Amino acid sequence: MQIRCPHCQNGIELVDESDLQSVDCPSCGSQFGLVDVDQENIGTLDYAGNSTIGHFELINEVGRGAFGSVWQAHDSKLDRKVAVKVPRSGQFSTSSREQFLREARAAAQLNHPNIVSVYEVGLDDDQIYIVSDFVDGVSLADLLTAKRLSPRQAIGLCVKVVLALEHAHENGVIHRDLKPANIMLDENNEPFVMDFGLAKRDAGEITMTLDGKLLGTPAYMPPEQARGEGHHVDRRADVYSVGVILYELLTGELPFRGTTRMLLHQVLHEEAPSPRKLNNSIPRDLETLTLKCLQKEPDKRYDSCAALAEDLQAWLDHKPIKARPTTWMERSWRWCKRKPAMAALSTGSYWFYWAPP
Repeated sequence: MQIRCPHCQNGIELVDESDLQSVDCPSCGSQFGLVDVDQENIGTLDYAGNSTIGHFELINEVGRGAFGSVWQAHDSKLDRKVAVKVPRSGQFSTSSREQFLREARAAAQLNHPNIVSVYEVGLDDDQIYIVSDFVDGVSLADLLTAKRLSPRQAIGLCVKVVLALEHAHENGVIHRDLKPANIMLDENNEPFVMDFGLAKRDAGEITMTLDGKLLGTPAYMPPEQARGEGHHVDRRADVYSVGVILYELLTGELPFRGTTRMLLHQVLHEEAPSPRKLNNSIPRDLETLTLKCLQKEPDKRYDSCAALAEDLQAWLDHKPIKARPTTWMERSWRWCKRKPAMAALSTGSYWFYWAPP
């Protein structure tokens, strides 16, 4: 990951990312930290007009959330358009700063045409920021408020997203918060996966989560993440999230809806409604592969994004997919496992009515 010295503005390639509290600049000899920035010294920067942060001229705000804001900016040194992500002032603890830097560390490992590239991390007057590629377009979430995609358009888009995730997984990075808002589309509707703020790295990284703490967006998270086991999830968690996006693209609805408490209950205990019940024009193979992604048990889903991409591409090429519909017996067995008390009651009632006198 590359960071920029706040004193001489020279770039530093950080090889050992384990210690972000003390970084030595080989150019000017100064020492600085990214994690233990003095909270009292973090000011509220005036981002109006032609404000700058580092050597980046902030042009206009393109996004704002609970954690901070994203700006379109101009890199005065390399003369290019970039995105600058700035955390909200006054609400930035050491742990949240580490989560902010996690996004940069995770994305900096990745080099894929459908993943937003992170260029560097900087510090300006105790204000930390991340600089990344700027995608001139809208998020998939924004697009879905204005139009519906055809099945072929939806699957073509998802193939690219899934292959981008496969690249991340091969480099030991699990996204853990994939949703339409984290997929940007350029003017040609080319997708770009972004926001690896909750990403988990396999390569020995201690995650910031604790048992019982939920991470991610409830409507798109798999059951294991909904149980507060986000630090244990693997690539099949992202497969589940892709399944939710597929479901939404095909039906115009989410598989589970309601309050956070209701969403979590449904994610943990209820099967997603059949997509064809909401839209009977959906091809059966697309329903089959979508529901395979949404299986409660990770080992029932696609084992990898590569396997999912293979089935998606097979459908686009009018070839048979490898996934098979769930049988009536399998659905009954899963229902019994989820509701053992009701299953036992039903069995007892059956024998009461049908037992011989």
